[in-house]
Amino acid sequence: MRFMKLPDVMQITKLSRSSIYAMMKNETFPQHFKIGKRAVAWTEESILSWMNSTITGN
Repeated sequence: MRFMKLPDVMQITKLSRSSIYAMMKNETFPQHFKIGKRAVAWTEESILSWMNSTITGN
């Protein structure tokens, strides 16, 4: 399992920071989790799964 920080998520999805956080608020994007006191990340699997579901429309 690979953890992805925000810049990595932005690069792979081509979404802006504000778009990612707005979609998280609407529960249409995977939620991040804390990996430290001031650090959050997403799993690569959750991002790739979201991308796949977006393409297939599921």
